[in-house]
Amino acid sequence: MSNPATRNRHRADRSNLFGDHERAVTWSEQATNGGGGTPPAGAGTPARQRRTRARNTSARKAPAASQPSGAQEASSIVESLLRTKSAMKQDLERLSHVTDAVDSDGAILRDTQESHQGLGGLAKGARGALRYLQAQERREEVVLW
Repeated sequence: MSNPATRNRHRADRSNLFGDHERAVTWSEQATNGGGGTPPAGAGTPARQRRTRARNTSARKAPAASQPSGAQEASSIVESLLRTKSAMKQDLERLSHVTDAVDSDGAILRDTQESHQGLGGLAKGARGALRYLQAQERREEVVLW
């Protein structure tokens, strides 16, 4: 790329793509050709210039017309808090219904457990009576023979 016309065309292409970087290219060429010294103000690598431009652009404040006033901010905060309060109230009501359902299910399970325990004792008595009857039946068979 020693041809000056090609070099200028590439500079123009870079300038169109990344903005005006002639000062940076000129300073870097001066440094490599022995011009040296400190870089001029605003010079640097193209990447540094893009970063600086981005920082300067993002650091700018939005116009005052687009920023909400203090009253608008307070109003939006109050609305947000009211929505949050309403959502929490609905969740609390839902949870209280769930708690009531769990309590009633627990009571039903306790009643079922008590009835099963009562039936367990009844089943043991019935099993003992059945064994007694079977034993008596065997004795009667022996006597009858």
